[in-house]
Amino acid sequence: MDGILLAVALIAWGAQAVVPWRLRRENKEGRRRWGYAALPFLLAGTLAALFYVQARPDAAIAAGLASWKAAIPVRLVALFLAALLAADLVLAFGRSRLENRGWPLAAAFGLAFLAAAAFAGELLRAGEGPQGAPRLLLAAAACRLLLALAAGEAVAPGRPLLALAAGLLLPVYFLVLPPELRRLLAAGGHWLTL
Repeated sequence: MDGILLAVALIAWGAQAVVPWRLRRENKEGRRRWGYAALPFLLAGTLAALFYVQARPDAAIAAGLASWKAAIPVRLVALFLAALLAADLVLAFGRSRLENRGWPLAAAFGLAFLAAAAFAGELLRAGEGPQGAPRLLLAAAACRLLLALAAGEAVAPGRPLLALAAGLLLPVYFLVLPPELRRLLAAGGHWLTL
């Protein structure tokens, strides 16, 4: 079930950045469709992420993600989620009438939210085990961000160019994990799932 929740969140949130970027040029039919789909995608991704975090209360507490008042990453996710919600509302009402410059702006809101969510997701992963060096945590969050962007390409028009880059980056993600976790994954044969 965890894999399904993560997949839904990655696809739904990745699409918030990728689809508006791909629609930045004239594509009235695509813009109209995404105008209707953006809010349900955002809601689906948010619900999937909340269910995923709810299943890991100890990790959320250990990572400092349990209280929105105390954790800066949680506040950033909430701030960018609100901004993305406003952008999706503009897309829902503007759809094909929105100027060409508005679509890259919507993609930027999606990317900012996705970056904050990727960092919070990596903190949650670290809350379940060894954390590692801060620079490695940032590198892992960057890998998670690219993976989410590639997942968002599943519903975006055009060729999935980010999927190739994300696939090539998966071994890098394995290398930036803390050594204790890498050893456990390698000993259990789980590295094969990369």
